[in-house]
Amino acid sequence: MQDFNPGIDDSSISDPTAVADLLFFTAFHEGTALWRTDGSEGGSSKLLDQIDLEGTPTAADNLLYFQYYDYADHHKYLGRSDGTPSGTFPLLLMDDDPMNDSSVFCLYGFEPQPAGSSLYFPWTAPETGCELWRSDGTAAGTQMVQDILAGSDSSHATPLAYINELMLLRLVLFPTDDTSQEGLDDELGVTDGTAVGAKLLLNINQTPNSSEPSFFTKYNNLLFFSADDGTAGYELWSSDGTATGTNIITDLRPGKFGSSPRKMAATKNGLVFFASADGSGLEMYTSDGTSAGTTLIEVIGEPSCEAYVREIIEWNGYAFFTVTIYSDDTYEFWRTDGSIEGTLRLGQYYVEKMIPAANQLYFIQRGVDPEVSPTHAPAYLGFSDGTAAGTHIHQGLPVHSCSLDYESWAVIGDQLYFAWCDSESDQELWQAANPYSQPARVKDINLQGSSNPESLAVFANEVYFTADDGLHGPALWKTDGTNSGTKLVIEKPAYDITPYSGGFFFIEDGLWVSDGTAEGTERLADINVSVSDMIVAGDHLFYIDKILKGSDGSVAGTGVIDAPNAAEFNSLLLVGNKFFFDVENQLGDRELWALNLNNLPNDFQIFMPSIVRE
Repeated sequence: MQDFNPGIDDSSISDPTAVADLLFFTAFHEGTALWRTDGSEGGSSKLLDQIDLEGTPTAADNLLYFQYYDYADHHKYLGRSDGTPSGTFPLLLMDDDPMNDSSVFCLYGFEPQPAGSSLYFPWTAPETGCELWRSDGTAAGTQMVQDILAGSDSSHATPLAYINELMLLRLVLFPTDDTSQEGLDDELGVTDGTAVGAKLLLNINQTPNSSEPSFFTKYNNLLFFSADDGTAGYELWSSDGTATGTNIITDLRPGKFGSSPRKMAATKNGLVFFASADGSGLEMYTSDGTSAGTTLIEVIGEPSCEAYVREIIEWNGYAFFTVTIYSDDTYEFWRTDGSIEGTLRLGQYYVEKMIPAANQLYFIQRGVDPEVSPTHAPAYLGFSDGTAAGTHIHQGLPVHSCSLDYESWAVIGDQLYFAWCDSESDQELWQAANPYSQPARVKDINLQGSSNPESLAVFANEVYFTADDGLHGPALWKTDGTNSGTKLVIEKPAYDITPYSGGFFFIEDGLWVSDGTAEGTERLADINVSVSDMIVAGDHLFYIDKILKGSDGSVAGTGVIDAPNAAEFNSLLLVGNKFFFDVENQLGDRELWALNLNNLPNDFQIFMPSIVRE
């Protein structure tokens, strides 16, 4: 047992970061210190004292890299830790002047990039300017990769992606640090991590202007991006990390303006991106990184109309996306597998939600009349299996006239269970049994009105939910998808249904458990109405009801998890097989605790000995 900050004051635990099976964090006691814990008793160690972390720590294999301010000497450092006191030390003095407020990362908006257990980052030194640095986790191995722009001028090298054991870079070759100047070179670079391995990969734009590479997307071990070579304008490029492997893929719009590639997604047949070959309209292309393998898939809308991609998701090797076309204020729904024959306009739909199932994608269409604003239109249910014949709006489903609850859905394979409302505002449980069946009401549970199904969840291939049949009030029901198989389980509503290996937990006037039968449904414990953080881990439920409690699904195995003088709990982080949380005692002292899920006794006794204070 350990109190990080002995006395009545709490430890102000913050900056939790998981590295392998360890949790790193900061805690306060006469100053802030960096700690680590493995969640076991005696498994916590103070690593570095009297510091402030600055920025977000970065995990790289089994090492933690972090930027910190040391109150002992008032300097800033880049540090590393392997989780041991001896393995925690500064790698780089960030400032020579204690009053200097410079940051280790000289460009904002970019993150350091791990490469194995190493870290790449840009940093400014007075004698070299802002250049690329690399650390292998040792002080001797933390050094500037190369002074790319010699002297005090800056290359502003920024790591982008680790490909083929090379780190691709954005190089902004400013002659000065005045980034407001025009005509400054912004190009692609690369490094192999050696002291002489950083270089301009390719000067894409050899005019005084920059190629301004952007929209970086890693796909199939290539870095795709948009860039302007000064002749072709902004076009699609790719790089494998070599100069010969860095090329404009194709000049879609000859001339100086370019096609402006944007919005990229991965499919089973290639990278899909959107561009405009004539400067207007919206065109979809696929590319494997070669000119021959870059093909126009489809022109979206009329060639001269303005359009943009609203939303795009990747699912089962496809990219599904929605488009807004400004010329006639219409909305379209598309899908592509990255091939011409595999690209379809699915319809003029305003898709509000996509619900993936096993072999198809359900979606909610808002409105079918293009003259009616989608935000004021009724809802319809549709689905797509990735084929034209398999994409439908279910015409037989009533127009939804109630408030649509986007959380009242459950999926078993390709079956979709959902709460739906008919023209009489009667909201009941409906089902789409397979891609080609007509959705049907599972059962009219409430013959006098709406049963209002909610809190849908799946256990043992059945859907459990709360509904009101007009006789018993809100109660727990289950269905196998048939009318006769839709039955009342118990005259007790169930909310926050949380399945686990032996059944499911739910909340209603206490914590309950059920195996799906009336006989197997029982009340386990009182519970506060403000219960939070219900988490299933290790075949047990853990929940915060002011203090930490747990259950194995039995009355005897449900109760308070031992934490002397605890006044308030807050969940923190699940790391490997250890559940970490912070505890505030009755004196306002907040400290870190851990639960080892591997050491749970079979009967999950109250006051579990495996709970330790770290």
